[in-house]
Amino acid sequence: MKTGILAVSFGTSNLEALENSIVPLEREIAAAFPDAVCYRAFTSGTIRKIRKRRTVEGKPDFQDALRELSLQNCRKVHLVPLLLTAGVHTREDMAGEEPVSLRSLLEREGFAVSWSMRGLGEIPAIREMYIRRVKDAYRSLENTKGGLF
Repeated sequence: MKTGILAVSFGTSNLEALENSIVPLEREIAAAFPDAVCYRAFTSGTIRKIRKRRTVEGKPDFQDALRELSLQNCRKVHLVPLLLTAGVHTREDMAGEEPVSLRSLLEREGFAVSWSMRGLGEIPAIREMYIRRVKDAYRSLENTKGGLF
């Protein structure tokens, strides 16, 4: 029996952002856990609705993940939040007891579900990356009137 990993983020309706950030991270998670079945799940109800209206071939959604987890004979799924804080999206949308939470949806399908309630901002190395990013941005914008960096 395999275990599934759902990489849980707020999500995005911007396909370029999806391809540049979420998809590469998912690939790296899958490579790091070759014995698990890895998929994405978005916590934002708005993003889920937008993606449902704009179905793009080859861009799996949560229903695709459910089907594939079942096909791969997964009975256990870990929900891993890829969010800076373990706030409302983590506590309610991902792991909450509400009928529309990812946890509830998976449990209704018969999966044993576990989850992490630790936001990425609680990890010192992640905070250090943010500080480097702010320093780089500050230096690049220090002598300009604004703009993108």
